[in-house]
Amino acid sequence: MWETASTQSDSAVKVDSSDDVVMEDENAVYDAEELTKAEEFKDKGNEYFKVNQFEKSIDMYTESILRRIPPSKKSVYFCNRALANLKLENFAVALFDACESVKHDKANVKGYYRRAQSYYAMRQLKNSMNDFKTVCKMQPQNREARQKFEDTKKEYSLQQFAAAIVSEEKKLVVNVQDMVVEASYAGPKLNSTDDITPEWIINCMDHFRD
Repeated sequence: MWETASTQSDSAVKVDSSDDVVMEDENAVYDAEELTKAEEFKDKGNEYFKVNQFEKSIDMYTESILRRIPPSKKSVYFCNRALANLKLENFAVALFDACESVKHDKANVKGYYRRAQSYYAMRQLKNSMNDFKTVCKMQPQNREARQKFEDTKKEYSLQQFAAAIVSEEKKLVVNVQDMVVEASYAGPKLNSTDDITPEWIINCMDHFRD
């Protein structure tokens, strides 16, 4: 249900900096004590999560994130915190955490999954669909992700259809029969939309130009 460091790749992330991704510095030296503390806080967070104490689990994951650790490790902790926030229906915060998870490790498939869940909860179905699709590409055998993608795709299509109907209903309808023309008006008249011809338009332009 939750993610542990052992499920994630610790390989360096090689992505152009223009993609706003935290680069893994292969030459960086991390304090073993910091790494140990981070894992201890993560383990405590997982224990709180097991008993549905999500606020406390968030506090523990936050402590892990604040350690000076490799980006790939932070990605795991952000992902865990995202799930805890989803449980609390803190959807905007969950989305932030999921985005940070992906930012810190583009190879973290759980990060995309949590982001898809967060987008879905916020009814941003197109974004959710795209992230579920990414998960399917990264894990072709993931049936759950495939089903989520298909379901979200259907919902997005319905959402677009409903929006199109509302847009049609809001269109301005002008009934020429209901238009009031002042008695002093001596220009071209329009009895029906069938009367709109190139000649009629030219006559209107000439009349109003004068």
